[in-house]
Amino acid sequence: MATKPSSVQPKSGPKEPAKGNPWKVDVLVVLDPASRTFRFETDDLPLGPDNELTFHNRGYPGFIITFRLKEPRHGYLFPENLDEALFSVDRPECPTSHGQWRQFKAKAVTENGKNLVVRNQNKDKIRFGFTLRVTNDRGATFWNLDPIAGNENGNWDLA
Repeated sequence: MATKPSSVQPKSGPKEPAKGNPWKVDVLVVLDPASRTFRFETDDLPLGPDNELTFHNRGYPGFIITFRLKEPRHGYLFPENLDEALFSVDRPECPTSHGQWRQFKAKAVTENGKNLVVRNQNKDKIRFGFTLRVTNDRGATFWNLDPIAGNENGNWDLA
């Protein structure tokens, strides 16, 4: 779980979307099953200590985030059931039970479980928690990956 605000700026950033469309960003999820640790890698978002992502929408309607697993040796995948793949809450704590906050919801699992697509509305300036869940035994057990994130640009409605 992250405890500090983000400080590392992305190297390049995503391509600016057409007016009225959300940003499309990628986050690589690197798993180390031996130590039960993970880390994020991204050139699209600021990334702080403890894998804390920060979302600055700069006048666009939020984000579509694709979390991409990079862990081919141990068979971890996102489950097809979106309610099992992501938990999220509107406060900076790691959720441990089912439920998705209305502003941060799973939309699809793609590439046979290697990717999880999430919609972040980013309508309110808030720090929030989410848990990505992966499995290597078809959902009998899960490994919970639980960072904190920050939405920094509420009120994106464009007239």
